[in-house]
Amino acid sequence: MITFLKKIKIIHILYAIFIIVLLIFLFDRARKGGDFNVFLYAGGQLSKGLSPYQPPFFQGLQYFYSPLFALILVPFSQIPYFVTNFAWLLLNIFFIYRLVIIFSFFLDIKILDNKSKSILWVSVIILLVRYLEYNIGMVQVTIFLLWICWELINSLYFNKNKVIFSLLLAFAINVKLMLLPLIPYLLFRNKIKHSIYVIFFFILFLFLPALFLGIEKNNYLLSEWWKVINPSNMEHAIEEKNGTVSLSALVPVFITETKGHLPINRNFINLSTENAIQVLNIIRLFFVCLTLAFLGTYPFHISKSKLHTFREISYICLVIPLIFPHQQKYAFIFVAPCIIYSIFYFITEYNAKSYHLGKNVFLTIAFLW
Repeated sequence: MITFLKKIKIIHILYAIFIIVLLIFLFDRARKGGDFNVFLYAGGQLSKGLSPYQPPFFQGLQYFYSPLFALILVPFSQIPYFVTNFAWLLLNIFFIYRLVIIFSFFLDIKILDNKSKSILWVSVIILLVRYLEYNIGMVQVTIFLLWICWELINSLYFNKNKVIFSLLLAFAINVKLMLLPLIPYLLFRNKIKHSIYVIFFFILFLFLPALFLGIEKNNYLLSEWWKVINPSNMEHAIEEKNGTVSLSALVPVFITETKGHLPINRNFINLSTENAIQVLNIIRLFFVCLTLAFLGTYPFHISKSKLHTFREISYICLVIPLIFPHQQKYAFIFVAPCIIYSIFYFITEYNAKSYHLGKNVFLTIAFLW
């Protein structure tokens, strides 16, 4: 009994130390600030009747998100940025907690023994810690977007809260368009009502700020927003600057001459800009079409199982930051489901003595890392 009590006390002490260290880390990141300061500053500009898409910007960083998001942040822009940053980071911890719960459910983690569970979560932490640090350190919204994605998938499985989670997805798409691929997925899975709700709420959110800003002002802001996010803009079609991470930053620099920050040219052939963009779009289309292989069923049919659902959504999450332009390193927190699935598959195959499949999955993990 005494030994048991000692173990309980040690566990409690470890939990307390972890929470204290976590709070100190969040406090430090909130104090230093990050991209959320850009969003709050945009809200402040909007409260002054200015366009958040026009200079001056916070530390020279362009605001790329929707007028509605800036409008929502107007009241929070009037209080110290640290307070909002810290509250947002605490919310991010909740989002991570919910993601762990949802991932555990879809993978059916309980089938693993304790040793395998430990290997799974330790491996996941090692492989994902830098992506978590990117998002927490930069006070980003990407974990929030990933959470909404999986809460929607969770609601689809239990067939409940159609309106609420469709509204949340529509809001997430309004904030950042990278979750748009989930709409065709919903249609593919015969979730017609969800799709209609999402499209309806998305359109509603585009024009909702008109109630507070006026129709003319809102239309102006929507046009300004489109100017900075238009994928046909040359800075998005071929991204030459350091920091962007996507196919538009990877492919064109090797097949056409660019003028990036590096002192050397990286292209090994010299296609025209137009041809380089065509090659880029073909590669994008390849990854999009490959989605059908992961879906593995005919259109308007439900998924084979919750594990299959996890697999197909993991691939969609993996592709999203690749095909969308102007993605930064923090966007690759979206590879988290794919990494978790790969490790889980490796462990289960290893336990089943299927070593050759396990080896292939291990190589997949190494590639993602």
